[in-house]
Amino acid sequence: MKARRQPMMVEDRLLAAVGTWRSFVWTLSPEPERDVIYGIGHDVTGERAQARTLAGRRAECDQLCTLSVDMLAHADCKGRMLSVSPAWSRVLGCTETGVLNTPYAGLIHTGDLQPTLTILARMGKRTSRSNMKTTS
Repeated sequence: MKARRQPMMVEDRLLAAVGTWRSFVWTLSPEPERDVIYGIGHDVTGERAQARTLAGRRAECDQLCTLSVDMLAHADCKGRMLSVSPAWSRVLGCTETGVLNTPYAGLIHTGDLQPTLTILARMGKRTSRSNMKTTS
């Protein structure tokens, strides 16, 4: 039985007939005994373009978040803040790390805590928006 060779991965660009470059990821499997290499090429041109677009949009979003006077946040359904805009520090007078290390419930006035937690629990179970007003 012949020893199996490990496949190799390589990326390159190929010039298409229309004059554009296409990006490929190749899986190559050499067979030295027969002096051949078998290859499977996956065209990743579209995926790379999407990744560049996404990176640009993320940069725009980050810039909006940084410049916003509003307090923007990304949190999980367990009440942990994953990221916050600089407005949180400006408004609350604490560091970003301080906000991220404090459960959201720890920042809420005790009179607003139960209604807010009820709404957040409902939001965790649904995909539609909820009315978040907890005080009059």
